[in-house]
Amino acid sequence: MRPRLLQVRDFLLGLFAMPLDDAHIETRRHRHAPVETYEVFVEDFNRIETEAETIGTDLTFGSIWISVAITSTAALPTIPNDWNRIFGSFLVATLVGYSLGTYFLLRWHRQKDSLGKLMDRIRSSQIPQWGDERKELRGSELDKLTPQLPVTPRSPPSEEPVSDHEGERAS
Repeated sequence: MRPRLLQVRDFLLGLFAMPLDDAHIETRRHRHAPVETYEVFVEDFNRIETEAETIGTDLTFGSIWISVAITSTAALPTIPNDWNRIFGSFLVATLVGYSLGTYFLLRWHRQKDSLGKLMDRIRSSQIPQWGDERKELRGSELDKLTPQLPVTPRSPPSEEPVSDHEGERAS
């Protein structure tokens, strides 16, 4: 009887759960186009980490405290008049929630563009690649190149024939 129950259990689990072996996991691979990478100094990397952490923390705390304040505000009218202690605690939660929520959201708002500016500064400090795609030249190879005049593209011939004299058309 016991093996029969195990078979029923396995059947029911098979309907709702995915098998644990890798043979049944269907995957599709999608390749990325060339991925751009940046060389970053350790100081910049640490600053990115710090700024991203504080910006995220400020937004999280701000939204949590504003939620507490709104919930406490909604609960204030429902408290009976003779429950002064409960009313006082909800009033304190409301005031603390609005003040801390405003503080953290203002702090987040002031800092939210600083991370983007830091990333733009890192992008602008990158040295452009020279050479053909997938055959970029290194700095030591750039010194060996001989300078040449730039090649100017030839202008296409004009559609109207040009005459030797002003005002006359060529025939």
